[in-house]
Amino acid sequence: MKVEKKADHTALSQLTRQMAGQSESSEFKKIFTAMSEAEDALEQMETVAERLKEAEKVGEGEVVTHKKFLPDGSIEIIETKDGKVVERHKKKPHLVPVADPTKPAGPDGKPQMKLEPHQSIAELLMMM
Repeated sequence: MKVEKKADHTALSQLTRQMAGQSESSEFKKIFTAMSEAEDALEQMETVAERLKEAEKVGEGEVVTHKKFLPDGSIEIIETKDGKVVERHKKKPHLVPVADPTKPAGPDGKPQMKLEPHQSIAELLMMM
């Protein structure tokens, strides 16, 4: 088990400012003020690093759904997580019988039928 020792940069910064105020030499004052500024900078860097880690955690695990409308009328649904495909499936369209104008009418006079995909706008809106 790894134990991390975390420094309290605010307390160290206040201590170095106190030492700078109490020292009589200008050289020591410069050193202690530089140390307090460095502690402040370290504290800011740690807070930014924590925010970045939290932001990465929020983005993790989010499933993104992409829908592609294919030429045959079917819809391909692709779900990705962290840029990798989790699930992929196709939804076949609802087929409706329609008169086929390319074929001649049957012996009873009725046109020959073919099945074509039928897209309902309401159905598409419900899927999205």
